[in-house]
Amino acid sequence: MRLENWIPVQTASGVRLQGELHGHPTKMNGQSCLTSPLCGAHGRVVTTRSGSTYHLGEPLPSWVTLLTAKGETFDAEEPLRDYFPTKDFPRD
Repeated sequence: MRLENWIPVQTASGVRLQGELHGHPTKMNGQSCLTSPLCGAHGRVVTTRSGSTYHLGEPLPSWVTLLTAKGETFDAEEPLRDYFPTKDFPRD
């Protein structure tokens, strides 16, 4: 599955991604999706605590603009690197 126009969202249960879902076997392409909390990220592939794997397409452009305005950079190869210093997130 692939997420397009995604953005990280901090929730009480952990970091999730909000975006447009593509390639799901039963959901329409472009449908809005909020993932389960993330437990791992390797480059542009993330894994959730529920076991789903998502390939990250393009992030939400306004999120990248916000990062730039704050003096942060967006790494296209490891897009979540600035938010998570390690590639793997702890499991509960």
